[in-house]
Amino acid sequence: MGETYLPVTFVGEVQSVEEFALADTGGKHCQITQELADFIGIETVGPKRVVTYGGLSPEVQLVSFPAVVVGGRDTRRRGLHRVEAVLGDHIILGYEVMQALRIDVSVARHQAFLINPRPFDSGTC
Repeated sequence: MGETYLPVTFVGEVQSVEEFALADTGGKHCQITQELADFIGIETVGPKRVVTYGGLSPEVQLVSFPAVVVGGRDTRRRGLHRVEAVLGDHIILGYEVMQALRIDVSVARHQAFLINPRPFDSGTC
């Protein structure tokens, strides 16, 4: 199975940076590296247990930061006032953020795309 990456701007307390993140439609949480967390200057939430597909995980280190921006869409304008991420070895965009930003992934094409933010109007083509 292929992987889909997309450019994501991570907004920190000190600065922002754009990195390519794996679009993970099966994982709720985002994941960032310690290096990225240090670079953008974000706070540690602390150890926490998170629910995974396999059940409750061991404690993981969580960080919290102001926002994620993809394709001009900012999580702060979409109901997520802060983003939590697990510290790990990869940069991953979880489905909670993708859902808030209305991002969908075509597994067959290995592409991510933004869903039209306007509600469907049956009177138009």
